[in-house]
Amino acid sequence: MRATVSNGSTPTRCNEGPSNKALKKQPKVHVADGSEDVEMTLVDVTDSFEDSQDQRRENVQPVNEYRHRYNTRQRKKKQADGIMEDNQNTNSMDQQHQKSDPKMKKHQKKVRKQPNKPTEDHAKAIDTSIDFAPLSIAEANLSVKESRCHAKLGNFLEATSSLEKIGNEFKLFETYMEMGKLYTLVGRRTNAARAYVEALRKMPYCIEALEALATTGCKEVDVMEAIEQGIRARSGAYQYVFPESETNAGSQSDLLVPVKELVKAHFSARRYDQATALEYFKSLQSEFPNNPHLLLNIANTQCKLGDFSTAEATFQSVRRLDIHTIDYMDRYAFILHKRMDKNKLNSLSNDLLKTSDRRPETWVCLAFLSDLYGSKEKSLMYLDKALSIDSRHSFAHRIKGIFHISENRPEYAVMSFFRANEISKDLESYEGLVEAYLASEKYKEAVVTAKNVISAAPNNARALALLGITLSRSSSREAQKRAKRALTKALALDSTDLRSLLALVNLHLKDEECDSCVELLSRGMESLRTNDQDLPLLHTKLGNVYTMKEDYENALKHYHSAISLNPHDSDAHQGLEELEKLMRSLNGDTSVIAQVDNSADF
Repeated sequence: MRATVSNGSTPTRCNEGPSNKALKKQPKVHVADGSEDVEMTLVDVTDSFEDSQDQRRENVQPVNEYRHRYNTRQRKKKQADGIMEDNQNTNSMDQQHQKSDPKMKKHQKKVRKQPNKPTEDHAKAIDTSIDFAPLSIAEANLSVKESRCHAKLGNFLEATSSLEKIGNEFKLFETYMEMGKLYTLVGRRTNAARAYVEALRKMPYCIEALEALATTGCKEVDVMEAIEQGIRARSGAYQYVFPESETNAGSQSDLLVPVKELVKAHFSARRYDQATALEYFKSLQSEFPNNPHLLLNIANTQCKLGDFSTAEATFQSVRRLDIHTIDYMDRYAFILHKRMDKNKLNSLSNDLLKTSDRRPETWVCLAFLSDLYGSKEKSLMYLDKALSIDSRHSFAHRIKGIFHISENRPEYAVMSFFRANEISKDLESYEGLVEAYLASEKYKEAVVTAKNVISAAPNNARALALLGITLSRSSSREAQKRAKRALTKALALDSTDLRSLLALVNLHLKDEECDSCVELLSRGMESLRTNDQDLPLLHTKLGNVYTMKEDYENALKHYHSAISLNPHDSDAHQGLEELEKLMRSLNGDTSVIAQVDNSADF
């Protein structure tokens, strides 16, 4: 309905008073209603307009209530921002005063060394926050800011409750990711898994959510379903905007192939099936070559498989692609520490310090470097620094446990390994925890821990080896028989597992079964590569077995083979010296010694 004034001058009211309804020179108004033009006076138009206004007031009453609540929140938000600005201005004035006062210089140096701590501004901002459910995206963002203030103050439960009161219709991808992180911090793994699954439905290519779900106990099928729903929704939205695009011509399964392989790789690693995980990562790497993220996962998996030489080459490839990479560099430092390569470890520590000193990997690397220089106390201090930056860095907890074991502090090692295993349940943490329990003479706890690993991975060689090594520490004859069965099964699954081999050899040596030991060690040397760093150890062990069999000629050959492969092998040198003394004391005949020395190839 449209009204227009056709002609006439500006109307003015008469002076007879309000009772007079007439207007001087009332103009004609043409109202366009459909196809007909209806002539109305201005008084009729005004009355109809007032009626429509009354009806509009009745309809917008709920909207006004909503606006009142929204304005209340905006006013409180401005108050919080004002508090923050006032405190910032006050801090700047205090800093100017401290600069002018010479007595505050020493105090300033101490304050500069201290890390940034949350101030009272976050608490004051929380006091001005809302206490009812959000009704819009803007109010939901305010609740997210409130949650971040609680998290900065260390109040993770309050931070979680601030996000929980947001309705599902206002939760964004970032909201679900923050909820997942907070649920993980407070130990609510089931809720964390649900939050990460919802995040995948909104962003199916989020790698961080995939990696987090692999550690929360979520089922692989649920993750696959969430990814399919997310990609289906995104492809549907894209097809709605671009209906004739060639991108939608392919099937959805083609889009899911890289993500599916990535999910299978992470969940295989969670099931302790590192070999299968490595295959998936390598297939992805062939499809996306020179991808630093995939190369880092490949190197980490190779470390867990014990293939440190290949892992070192993979880490070097990553650093050639991006020298500023920090992720998993503490694992690379672990390999360099194992090889006692001070130069490369020193160079790596300098590069990480230049890149960032606010990451735990940097300080773990410095801990390894300090340990090589013989400063164990400084190494533990650097590890504490790494954990102060990120208390959930499981690798730092595990390395701290290893250092405590080397310092003969098994009680402290138990706490470190237990914390590492609580954050991330991997075989390395389980092995360290069992070793710490055995060093603390807590045999029952060690057996229970080893059985927990078997229940999680019943056909894993390392899990069976862990159970066999634990049972071999018992004096019970029945327990040692069970240990032999477990270690034999572990070697059948993985013939290159050195720990299983040596533990089984020691059990046979207790029963004086030297022939079985010779057979096991010979088979182990055949399965290992010729340039493997473990070959000298096997030669030394075989020399000890032949010495027990009184086959001195073969014992001398294997001791010399061990020394030729590793001239610094102290065990081989010690075994050779004891054997020569034994042979001289028996008959004083050194012809065999001379014959072996002449035939030895150095």
